[in-house]
Amino acid sequence: MEDVNDRDEGWAWIVLLAACMNILLGSGLAFIGGMFQAVFLEQFKESVAYTAWVTALFSSLLQLTGPLASLVANYLSCRSSVMIGSALLSFGLILSSFANNIAVLMVTLGVTAGIGLGMTYTPSIVITNYYFHKKRNVMTGVVMAAAGGGIFISPLLTRYLLDVYSWRETLVIFAGVSIQMCIFGALMFPLHEKPKESCITSNLPCIKTGSEDDSGSTENKPVFNPLVKENGDSKPAGSLEHIKQSNPLLKPQNDFSFTDSSNSFVSRKSKWKNSNCSILFNSQLFLSDHKSLHSIQNTGDESNLGTNLVDSNKSDFLWSKPFLAICFNLFLTNAMYGGIFIHYPLWCQTQGATESEVSFFLAFHGPGVAISRLLVGMFANVRNIDYLSIYGGLRMFGGVLICLIPLYGYSQTIGATVMIITALYIAGLDSLNAGVTIDCVGLDQLASALGVEMVCAGLGYLVMPPIVGSIVDMTGTYQYTMYMSGGVVIAASIVCFSIPLLKPRGSPIIGYHPEHGPIEIQIENTV
Repeated sequence: MEDVNDRDEGWAWIVLLAACMNILLGSGLAFIGGMFQAVFLEQFKESVAYTAWVTALFSSLLQLTGPLASLVANYLSCRSSVMIGSALLSFGLILSSFANNIAVLMVTLGVTAGIGLGMTYTPSIVITNYYFHKKRNVMTGVVMAAAGGGIFISPLLTRYLLDVYSWRETLVIFAGVSIQMCIFGALMFPLHEKPKESCITSNLPCIKTGSEDDSGSTENKPVFNPLVKENGDSKPAGSLEHIKQSNPLLKPQNDFSFTDSSNSFVSRKSKWKNSNCSILFNSQLFLSDHKSLHSIQNTGDESNLGTNLVDSNKSDFLWSKPFLAICFNLFLTNAMYGGIFIHYPLWCQTQGATESEVSFFLAFHGPGVAISRLLVGMFANVRNIDYLSIYGGLRMFGGVLICLIPLYGYSQTIGATVMIITALYIAGLDSLNAGVTIDCVGLDQLASALGVEMVCAGLGYLVMPPIVGSIVDMTGTYQYTMYMSGGVVIAASIVCFSIPLLKPRGSPIIGYHPEHGPIEIQIENTV
């Protein structure tokens, strides 16, 4: 059991390593679906669309299991979710080695192993965001970049194993690799907040706590300003003026200028008078009876400063338009992944590539993902960088390039270019998902929100391969795979650009403090 002192240091680095290994192994397994698609087509002689359901289920359940993984992580721990998922994944792969038809593979490989894979994935991302605060985007980028290592190794290893052993023996070997996730999961101890400051009664002005006794008096409670420290200790602030003067982020200027949790610059005009300003500190707090939200009320008279402890509505984020836009964007983006990754190997082979060349092309995707996710995470953590422009712009560019690929015909260079484009311009943006989600729903709802997002992403990955497979069955060509995949990515980029437009007036401003990290400031005019 680790305490809050391990945030950004200490055991956090062990957790980061464990999360990286889980993402590396899980992403590697999810990425080889296309290679097994070709094997299953040859083995069982079923239609392309029907066979695609096996690998589509397996890869998509990595994300569709998000709510289940979040539920286990919330009620037990991220550690428990990873360990249970690892055991289930290994069990499903072993059962799949005995399958004698596609229907059995759908249950054993598609569902059983797929659910296990998903239960290891989401908690690895969530635990990283809990343990790291000041450089959250960078560390999330590091974890997501680990997928590049798995994607680089898995196609080459799979091709070697399939050449030396049968596909059944290969699945058993992967089952042995998968059980190693239990070891990494065991290192993910829960992070427990512990109160670091005691609330000492002092002669501070009366502040309203939201309730009055029969005499109409208010309860005296000290107010702490978490951003003001002297010699490492928090000092109580007894007035709004004290808070405003001691904290430059909260000065009552006509323009509030902050950077969001990814350090991108935003600005909003506001006034203290006649406003309700709620401040969510995503960093560690010093009120022992306060979990995450600190609300300061001022209705025109600074002497009426009040401190209200506000509990956020757990389901409000589900109806947030920006959050729904994120979900739809992930649905479309992962539809592209399903369309390309499941059918790409056979597309290459129909163009004249050998099986060894296909595995080599697939391996190109790994380093591209690692480099892209690291760079995107670093750039998103730089001041004055609009990460939503990166998020939508790179997707748009990648989608256009994918649509143009068939026009140039096939060559070894083109085969490798497809994987490089999807890695650099599309897959690398996954490291921004957590930051974008936090901006829309807050850190407290991250685990639940990621679970919903994973469902939307998984649905996209699930439905696209059978659709493309049906078109292949009807037309006899894989040529339309690129056009369809590029088109849905372009649509996803348009949805990305709509996110700022969907935010209502009075939505949170995300501020950044160099010592305490991201803070969320809610401005709601009451007149």
